[in-house]
Amino acid sequence: MDSNGLPWAWITISVTAGASLITAILTAYLTSRFSKSREHEADWRRLKLARYQEFMDAASGLIEGRFTPETVVRFHDSANSIQLVASRPVLEALWDFLDVNACSNPNRNAETSSVALDKLIRAMRRDVRPRVEADPDRQFGFIRPPPNPPIHP
Repeated sequence: MDSNGLPWAWITISVTAGASLITAILTAYLTSRFSKSREHEADWRRLKLARYQEFMDAASGLIEGRFTPETVVRFHDSANSIQLVASRPVLEALWDFLDVNACSNPNRNAETSSVALDKLIRAMRRDVRPRVEADPDRQFGFIRPPPNPPIHP
């Protein structure tokens, strides 16, 4: 017995129970916190993916043969909305893509546009993937419609 009359066994049991209770509470708190953090990250990634998909859909409307005033407005709206969610590398690739393809750019050509588009797509892919995988060796770009699409009755 100790000086207060309690056996050491009861003190050991009380300390062990207290430590177990603190550990259980701490584990529950940390699990909840990490789970909410992962859910938030997944929601953010889904929002980015939706914005990036809208941008790609709008940008493909600017391809030769599909170009209309409405597609230009849609493209600019989607480029503006990307700036709300994009990471810094995506923003830099977007700004580069916009500069390369600007009407005021006297050196604008298909090759530099394709390189800028590839850089932008790769930055978007890295931004929405939870783990890094190797990108394909091929260059990303738009699939263009045929010059004279077949007419179906």
